[in-house]
Amino acid sequence: SLDRNQLEQSETIEEKVVETTVKTTVKNISDNSSTSDYFEKDGNNFLISSSKDYKGKSKKVQQQRFSILYVWAYNILYEAPVPHEHLIQASQKNEIHDQNYSTYLKEIASVCFTNIDGNYKLNHNGRIQSTKIQTEIQDPDLSGLEYWHSNRKKLSRSSRTVKEGLQKIEEWINLHSRFDDFDVRQLKITAEFAILSIYDITKEIKVEDAINSSLAYEYLTKKYKTVPVKKKNFNDTLSGKQYKNFFERNSEGLYYLTQEAESLAESWINQVRTIS
Repeated sequence: SLDRNQLEQSETIEEKVVETTVKTTVKNISDNSSTSDYFEKDGNNFLISSSKDYKGKSKKVQQQRFSILYVWAYNILYEAPVPHEHLIQASQKNEIHDQNYSTYLKEIASVCFTNIDGNYKLNHNGRIQSTKIQTEIQDPDLSGLEYWHSNRKKLSRSSRTVKEGLQKIEEWINLHSRFDDFDVRQLKITAEFAILSIYDITKEIKVEDAINSSLAYEYLTKKYKTVPVKKKNFNDTLSGKQYKNFFERNSEGLYYLTQEAESLAESWINQVRTIS
């Protein structure tokens, strides 16, 4: 039988063998991996992923892994950094986008990307993560969160009937909002009223992550009774292209605000604070 020293030496040798094997596997994948293993060009300068699963255990991690892998492939194929807006649109085309994508992108960009005026290139950390992601994608024994199915579950939760929604609005209008002290008569155009309503629902009282236009309008007119906006104008504003820098839609067709619109709403809140 082996004595204790022999056993420890044997375990150390086994650990080194395992470590060397893992490093060799990662290096081989890194050296031999091709962007075509993961993406194809769509003819409009976008890349379409060949797989939805980036082996992340949550939707957030799946989105961040997609971002890293996309920037890696784009940097190689186009020999250029990825514009921020391009990456947002790419996430939509690859059906991994939702209202949280921009927030999670900002987090991962600060760690894994070199940001050149809103254009992204992988930094050292990003290259390490890219290699790790590629290694795990090629492992058939690993699987990530099936977010492409979970969206359907979210749909059944979010797309409640208008009647149920109206019942909820009666509860929502009694919840405290920092806009309770805001004079809505300061707002002039329909888009501003829409921003107020959606910001209230998604960021202030936080009862939904996104909302359909009819319920957003009902909330606005019941909560703020002096609003001079017609429902048709409200709906047309949300669905039109003129204010696409303010409003986005998730995979269920529900509306949420862009960062620009959120900043505008917060500036109104700051006005209330200054006055008070």
